Amino acid sequence: MHGLVRTRTAGSMIPTGLMWAALALNVVVSAQVVSTQSPTHQQKLQTVDYIHSLGQTDGGFSTQPGKASTLAATAAALRALHYWQGTLPSPSVTERFVMSHYQQGSFVEQPGGKPSVMASAMGWMALAELKHPLLKDEQARKQYVAYLEAASMSIDEIRITAATIESLGIDPPAFLQLKYRHLLQKQQKEWQLIENDLKTPQKAAYFARLLAGVYVTEKRLKVTMKQPDAAILLRGQWPNSAWGKEDQPPDLESTYRVVRALVMMNAKPRTDELRRFVDACRQQDGGYALAPGTRSDISATYFAGILYEWLREWEKQ
Repeated sequence: MHGLVRTRTAGSMIPTGLMWAALALNVVVSAQVVSTQSPTHQQKLQTVDYIHSLGQTDGGFSTQPGKASTLAATAAALRALHYWQGTLPSPSVTERFVMSHYQQGSFVEQPGGKPSVMASAMGWMALAELKHPLLKDEQARKQYVAYLEAASMSIDEIRITAATIESLGIDPPAFLQLKYRHLLQKQQKEWQLIENDLKTPQKAAYFARLLAGVYVTEKRLKVTMKQPDAAILLRGQWPNSAWGKEDQPPDLESTYRVVRALVMMNAKPRTDELRRFVDACRQQDGGYALAPGTRSDISATYFAGILYEWLREWEKQ
């Protein structure tokens, strides 16, 4: 089998507590067997095979081999294939699967269900990867915006929606900007407390994650704001590693959020350490886990693919 030879830790829980320091050391040790040009050509092929292994006969993709297809997993798989330069086995079948979740501008988690903000974002993003004709349907786009105006949304849902409307080329609607400002105001006190207590790597990384999410969302929504100091995001990068959630070690999802913000700011992290962390998330099946020692995940495999893409761009500079 191609790829890194690693011993998988039992279970899927992210290590916590005293294992933080051990995790940072594990990233360094694991990286010693990885080429500076990682991933290799053979590793890329194996990763594409891993993504294909999640494909189901209905055209969708699942979170694990043999499980039922989901819209979210399918959207992640399509984006992962894009960045890993893989081909989609049956585009027309996958299109039918995605469109079976469509309902007048929005999407549902399961055919026959009710639309949701997250399912709609995943559905439109999947269609974007498929270059589906519905992307240019003005009525469908207006229906999507109308659905969003009536929907109750969290900060994370607005963050995902902002990425979706950007990919569709839709001008950010004023109601979405207002919803986001309102939710941000409710979080200000909590986030200020975190900013005032950045004494540990976990706190610094978590605050960087929060700040990065806000910056990218505001940029996409074209909300007037002052660009945060990139040094705050860079400070959150763990030694010999990346970024993580509150009171947890680094993970690929948090790292993706922060690095996307840095790319938009034209700022650069410690790339050698970032690459080592992404390398250490690679699993024996060719997929990538959200954190070293956990099982492969299709979303994590997408995050790894786009992070490698950004790393390659920085290395050209």
